[in-house]
Amino acid sequence: MKYALIVFLLLVTVSVHGQFRSTTWGMSIEEVKSTEGDDLQEQELDFRIVLTQNLAVGGKDALVAYYFIEDQLYGTRYIFSETHTNENGYINDYEDITSILDEKYTPEDPFYSWDNTLYRDDTSRWGFAISIGHLAIYNEYEDETTTIMHTLTGNNYEITHNLSYISKELKGIEEEAQKKQNISDF
Repeated sequence: MKYALIVFLLLVTVSVHGQFRSTTWGMSIEEVKSTEGDDLQEQELDFRIVLTQNLAVGGKDALVAYYFIEDQLYGTRYIFSETHTNENGYINDYEDITSILDEKYTPEDPFYSWDNTLYRDDTSRWGFAISIGHLAIYNEYEDETTTIMHTLTGNNYEITHNLSYISKELKGIEEEAQKKQNISDF
């Protein structure tokens, strides 16, 4: 009996550990609305339903998005909306969020992906390198239920800073829905 209680408590701990804000994977649209607030905007995007709202997270302005397929929450994303005149400010934002994530999850070293190494030796130009697609920076974290991807990418002089959370259990639901969508196109 004591062993069964320990296993039960372990399962309960694991099942709530991968929450995003006040939500858990698999929640319905209505459950997320009631948990996260009535000011969420709903839109249909291909085969997904997306709920969004603007807020501040980690001291940064962001759009938070909740992704649903078949009325199940399977992924979320913070899309940071801070703007900077010096592109290296985006790298500072990325590092600020990374330091917060490193406190909560097992830290991983960021991965620097260079498509063009022209500015590799000049860190004062790395923000510009990101804005033109020469450099992208990634960090990945995970816990028992969630894969977390932190990215700083760019193209055409615009920089995108995202933090995405995907349910490990429901990650295949998006690929399956995309496959069904592609088949229905014919």
